[in-house]
Amino acid sequence: MIKKDLFHTGIKLRQLRDFRNYTLEWVSIELGIAKSTLSDWETGKVVPGQAVLIKAAELLYVDPGIFFTQDELLLELPREPAGKETGISVRNADHQLLERLFAHIHERDQRIEELFAKLLDKFGKG
Repeated sequence: MIKKDLFHTGIKLRQLRDFRNYTLEWVSIELGIAKSTLSDWETGKVVPGQAVLIKAAELLYVDPGIFFTQDELLLELPREPAGKETGISVRNADHQLLERLFAHIHERDQRIEELFAKLLDKFGKG
């Protein structure tokens, strides 16, 4: 028999994955596990370890503590926050995603500028 709180961990994982529109395949690749393993977690057949739940929380842009509470969570998680507490901060998670994206773009742009400067130094300025 599956313990209720352990099953809720799988339900939370599935609901958060669905909420983000992430596929089972993509999440399993990002976590470095087989699709069948992730499926087993989500259905409560197997309980994921704490370390992988922390990694999953980062991937899903939620506080890892969400997996370690006995709340039933999400069952009706809205796509758009309506000013009510939903268990996760969608706006904050989206903001974090944008910050990471902009940081990545900025790093890439800096590397391109450095390469151009090296090319100019190597081949002369005109």
